Amino acid sequence: MIYPLLSMLEDLGHVVVRQDSNKKLHTITPEGQAFLDENRGFVKAIFARISRSGRERGAHCGRDIKHSLHALKEAVVSKSRGEALSEEQLQQIQAILERAADDVQKVGG
Repeated sequence: MIYPLLSMLEDLGHVVVRQDSNKKLHTITPEGQAFLDENRGFVKAIFARISRSGRERGAHCGRDIKHSLHALKEAVVSKSRGEALSEEQLQQIQAILERAADDVQKVGG
């Protein structure tokens, strides 16, 4: 699962890949670092929620959330790699993800 994600990050310009003998070295770009910095709260919230869910409701619920996150990631990776998306389409995907993050933050409070 990690390789499609690394390819997507490269396609988006968030990492550059350099071949070093038989290994590929991935290095974050300034654009990738800026994107990570802008979305760090979202990432932390997801990991906190997953961790909290596993502790509070048992491992089963945590697995359900993890499954949903993996399915979401796969959909984004598949869509972005499967066809050439326009800037507008990429912005639509980003807006969907941002709305989802906002909605998750609103749950329970």
